[in-house]
Amino acid sequence: MNRHNRLNFELIYKLVTDVQNREVDLELDIALQGILQHFPKYWLVRNLTVG
Repeated sequence: MNRHNRLNFELIYKLVTDVQNREVDLELDIALQGILQHFPKYWLVRNLTVG
């Protein structure tokens, strides 16, 4: 995984875990919509939206 992909992965992971741990006042579905909007071509997002 190159540096750019690793950074995107870490940002997505941190956001999801912060939402789950209630460290940010945001619902998970809203956070996921933001992820889908900002990272539509990222490999992880494409794998989550296939189907």
